[in-house]
Amino acid sequence: MENCETQSEKLAEHKAKSLTPRATWNYSLDQIRRDTAGYGEDDRRLLAECFLFCIQEGIAFREFCQKIKYDHTTVMRIYRGTYTNPNTGEKYGIPANMAKGMRAFLDMERKRQALGTTEFVETPTARRIFTACELGKESGTPVFLWGASHIGKTFALTQYSRTHNHGRSPYVRIRPARGLAGFLETLAGALGVSSNDKRDALIARIKKAVNGIALLIFDELHELNLTSRPYTYFQALETIREIYDETGTGMVLCGTEMFETSIMRERNGVLEQLFRRGVHQIKLPPHPTKGDVAAILKAHGLEFPEKSMTVQVKRVTEQPYEILRSLARENGLKSITERIRYARKLGGGVVSWESFTAAHLYILAQRMATSDWE
Repeated sequence: MENCETQSEKLAEHKAKSLTPRATWNYSLDQIRRDTAGYGEDDRRLLAECFLFCIQEGIAFREFCQKIKYDHTTVMRIYRGTYTNPNTGEKYGIPANMAKGMRAFLDMERKRQALGTTEFVETPTARRIFTACELGKESGTPVFLWGASHIGKTFALTQYSRTHNHGRSPYVRIRPARGLAGFLETLAGALGVSSNDKRDALIARIKKAVNGIALLIFDELHELNLTSRPYTYFQALETIREIYDETGTGMVLCGTEMFETSIMRERNGVLEQLFRRGVHQIKLPPHPTKGDVAAILKAHGLEFPEKSMTVQVKRVTEQPYEILRSLARENGLKSITERIRYARKLGGGVVSWESFTAAHLYILAQRMATSDWE
């Protein structure tokens, strides 16, 4: 038996060398919960956290083992629940050195992750989004969150998912035009569940994986409205309601005004069951607020400009306040942060209102088409 198991493990390792990072993890979250049922709760939670982090960030199984400085065969057996006392069959828990390495891995990788991404600024709108997440977690209910595009919803939700609840707040980004099957595949992927099952079996596995999660974050739910078959939108939302009812896991259901309109229109119809469970309904501003913009500017060394302030760049006089107001109302936060980024480049690493205005004028100039015949 031992020789067969060893050969199986060697074969799995050989196959893993040609697989994607996700495929090297030959597990699903629901299977991990099942196979580690005999472990202590802290051990089970740590195993699930590392698994979810690695599949979300594209870290292969063997690379994970190297990072925690532990033999991959032992780690494999622990995840499968086959690391046992050969005489009694009793399951061993996670060895102390391995647990220490796993916690150090999560801590280091999350710090590295934060340094390697665009700097997150906690704006007033971001704080409202964080509050929505906390309400969902604390109340154990669905929280409806809706607002316009390009006000920082996705950035804040992904930041919360990465930095809160020790990785137990999976973020699910909905994709358009994929129907119920595509929705379930997306959800399964975020939870580390294999989607190679028929619908009912897959939903059952998803429910098992959701148990033990602090918060489930759904973003861009309005995209479900863009399916080729409109009724699949309601099927997907009904599936969310079913998962909630059976697991009691808090959720954040986020989308644009399109999502809000459909929910409010059907709150006494096909979506009544879901709507009545969502006590907290949070409406975000229609565009970035002054407070949002001021927080971002301050993070880059700029004070929010007075209305009367003017800046001259190559004989062109502009008012930074009016630039910001127009960009915030018409284009959103990205148009402002991109000008800040380019201003830093123009300013040799320093952002000033002169370099910001120059960046703004340069971006506007790219829209103009000229002919060399004139």
